[in-house]
Amino acid sequence: MSLVVLESSVNVAVVYNALSAYFVWFVLVLGAARGQEQAAIAIAVAIIATNLLLQASWWRSGVYVVAIAALGSLIDTVLIHCHVYTPAGYAGWFCPPWITLLWANFATTLRASLQWLLARPVFAALLGSVAGPLSYGAAARLGAAVIHEPATFQYAVLAIVWAGTMAFLAAVSCWSVATLARRSVAAGALLLPAVLPATAVRKVEVAGVTFPLSVEAQGIQLRLVGAGVLRYRVVFKGYAAALYLGDSTPPERVLDDVPKRLEIHYFWAIPAEAFGEAADAILARNVPGEELARLRDRVQQLHRSYEAVQPGDRYSLTYVPGYGTELALNGVVKARIPGADFARAYFSIWLGPQPISNDLKQALLGQP
Repeated sequence: MSLVVLESSVNVAVVYNALSAYFVWFVLVLGAARGQEQAAIAIAVAIIATNLLLQASWWRSGVYVVAIAALGSLIDTVLIHCHVYTPAGYAGWFCPPWITLLWANFATTLRASLQWLLARPVFAALLGSVAGPLSYGAAARLGAAVIHEPATFQYAVLAIVWAGTMAFLAAVSCWSVATLARRSVAAGALLLPAVLPATAVRKVEVAGVTFPLSVEAQGIQLRLVGAGVLRYRVVFKGYAAALYLGDSTPPERVLDDVPKRLEIHYFWAIPAEAFGEAADAILARNVPGEELARLRDRVQQLHRSYEAVQPGDRYSLTYVPGYGTELALNGVVKARIPGADFARAYFSIWLGPQPISNDLKQALLGQP
């Protein structure tokens, strides 16, 4: 009878571990995407601690989880500094705490619901090469991260990293917890030099054009959400663009009354009058006629402010609630137009239901 009870309690712990691991992933990712990181961290810590207490040797499991979380955090820090992706809430040198907790959460499964995987290193590597990139892609779709361009290459990098990580974890599963902890520190020391050369570079590159990972607008810090290229007739590059939003703003709210910036780098010379002509055509597709008529004077005011550009020039369009929409050429302000209604309409050129390019819109919103 005691064996039956013991087996039953073990099964309950394994099922709880599997279900709670999925729940913690969603809590942390959605918390980061919606600017509720502190609350998400508190919930995750409580659930991870409960998972540890349910395991046979909770203190050994605790050391294991800390070691894997530390090693995983270093791996993600390298990925961030190598511009594979940028997570929400990233403002310092090291990966944000919610990512460290994702690794801790994952480590608890390796001591319970996924423990069987460690005895199959080849399968573990194959599973890691698929599940790892899918996890980052899902986080990006939910607004918790930005996968940088070229996205296909970055996903390939993630597949290789996760295949190697899972193979490593399977290979060391026979080590004692103390040995794993010591060697995780040693592995971290080897990874550290990979981070240091990149820490001074806080930019992302798209089609040879660099954009900063964060900008400031009227004292508000905005983070890069996504960047992409507008192509003309598939082959020719028109310009590269980057979208910035506040940390607490998910990409799906981009047209709401929230701070935002669109920065555009041009590859070709464009005459001043061409900007207004192109904008009018796309505004007509995205803004109802009556609303567009009310905005006509302000739209024309902005269009009169456009100047011709040469290759390498940059326009930025920045909106801050209560301040208005600011147009700047190479950092020099050319116009400021009031109204949240104007900002919503004008940003719809790139981000509305019928934008100038659906591919560019997806790239700006950080969608794979």
